[in-house]
Amino acid sequence: MSLKEKLKRSKEKKLQRLEAKDAKRREEKAAGKINQSRIKVFWKELPVGKKAIAIVLVLALVCGACYGGYRLVMTNSSSDKEMMDMNRAGMEMGQNVITASGTTTMGMVTETFDVDSLETELEIEEVYLNNGDEVAEGDKILKISEESLEEARTELQQAALDAEYAYRLGVITNQESLISAQSTYDKAIVNANYAENDYNDAVLQAQEKVDDLQAQVDEAQELVDEYTAAIENNTYYTEYDIENLKNTAYENFELLMQLYEEWGIEESGTTSTSSGSTTTYSDSLSSIYSAFAAEVEEEEQEYEEALEKYEEAMETAQSNLTKAQANLEVLNAQLTQAQVAYETSVTSAKSTYTETLSAKDTAEDTYNTSVEKANDELEALQDEMENAKENLEAFEEAISDGYMYTTTAGTIMMVNVREGDTLAADSIVIAYTDSTTISVSASVDQSYISQLEVGQSATVVFTEYGTYNGTITAINPATQSSSRSSVTYTVTVSLDGDVSELSQNLSATVYFQTEEVESEGSEENATSLETDAQMPAAEAVDEASTETSTKEE
Repeated sequence: MSLKEKLKRSKEKKLQRLEAKDAKRREEKAAGKINQSRIKVFWKELPVGKKAIAIVLVLALVCGACYGGYRLVMTNSSSDKEMMDMNRAGMEMGQNVITASGTTTMGMVTETFDVDSLETELEIEEVYLNNGDEVAEGDKILKISEESLEEARTELQQAALDAEYAYRLGVITNQESLISAQSTYDKAIVNANYAENDYNDAVLQAQEKVDDLQAQVDEAQELVDEYTAAIENNTYYTEYDIENLKNTAYENFELLMQLYEEWGIEESGTTSTSSGSTTTYSDSLSSIYSAFAAEVEEEEQEYEEALEKYEEAMETAQSNLTKAQANLEVLNAQLTQAQVAYETSVTSAKSTYTETLSAKDTAEDTYNTSVEKANDELEALQDEMENAKENLEAFEEAISDGYMYTTTAGTIMMVNVREGDTLAADSIVIAYTDSTTISVSASVDQSYISQLEVGQSATVVFTEYGTYNGTITAINPATQSSSRSSVTYTVTVSLDGDVSELSQNLSATVYFQTEEVESEGSEENATSLETDAQMPAAEAVDEASTETSTKEE
């Protein structure tokens, strides 16, 4: 719906409301004539004090009605102007538009001497500008003495050379630090790679020693068991066949003795008869007896030799058992020590392995820290070198020929230097207006401020200079209003395009397009207020009089 149609419809609604009010008023007036006599009688009977109070109330109501009518006229006039401005701005009623009033502020340019770390004092020989002067781009601001200019240039050039030398030296130191850190890190990686093998080798060596001693203990134990069994089981007695040799020797000896008695063998080698006569025994019996006696003697000798060997073997076995038992104790003690050494070796190897892996992680952290530190130091040196060069460039750009110049046109607002002063580093020299930059400071009610944000577009309308597009560049979070009932916030809108026709402190109307829809209740309240404001003063007096008489009754 166009703005024209909306205005037409709004006027039609107003006419309908007015016609309805007129009809109602006529009806009430007719009814009032009937009660007029009653009101007169009531007024006559009313005490003087109450009459005075009633008159004051009626006058107050009349004044209020008059003021309301005045506000209505002004509001209608303001609304008409606002609709005209919005029509010029290309906006329509019914859109979500926030309206605010504001004034223009012209931009400000400051000329500064942006040179840091300058110890040389630059002496100002002459200042060419004063407050209120109109300047163009490239006008002279001041002149520096030739002597101090050259001294400052030499200082900055030397600082740039020193910074460059420090940076180049830093590059070499940086490379050396990185190589050293890389070497340490590589060694740690190699140690970590071999750490597991070293651990396994240490454990294997300790285990081999334990296994070797265990084998010796087992052999010694077998030997002890063998000697013990031989002694306890009398193995050598059987081995040397002592029992058989003994029995054979004894049996044959008894037989020999029996033959000796039966054959009557004499020591002389003769035999005796029953009659007691001695005769020489025959060669055959003597030979048999002698041969058998020799055999018995041989058997006795064999038995004695076997018995001797048996006893020697027993003594040797007992001695060897004692030695084997002693050796077993020694080996057991060595095995215990080897087992303890094994556990210690495993623990130590494990600790070394863990420390090596941890050293790798530490070396990695150290390497990364060293690299980061070296790079940070080199970056700092590079920044110092670049700053020194930029400082020299800024110096040459600002006062290469000994003069400082304006960068744009404007009106001088402040001169911060005088002849004979020294030009301080990073100090403001002059400040002047910038006609190419215009902004509007608008006062926005607190109920709408949450709908606005920096970067949002706006439309600014000047009665005499037309319409400009703009952008919100700042919203002051602190209220600029001293009233609690009407709190506003300052919103700064920077204008786009050519603003050369505009000047300082021009009044403007700012329109902000939003997406938020106003509630129907607000529209109804506004309509109600408008209706009340349009009520005639006489009608207000009649209503007040009627209300007063009703209360008195």
